[in-house]
Amino acid sequence: MVRYYEDLEVGEIYKTDNYTVSKENIITFAEQFDPQPFHIDEEIAQESII
Repeated sequence: MVRYYEDLEVGEIYKTDNYTVSKENIITFAEQFDPQPFHIDEEIAQESII
């Protein structure tokens, strides 16, 4: 059964398959969709306010 974000209800619990995300996956995603320096450079991220 395909479910979309709007199908979910607050407080609902469901299980999904495991998915491992690597550092390289995160950086590649950031480079494509949100290429701010603190998302793609580890040294700059250390200096970030968050």
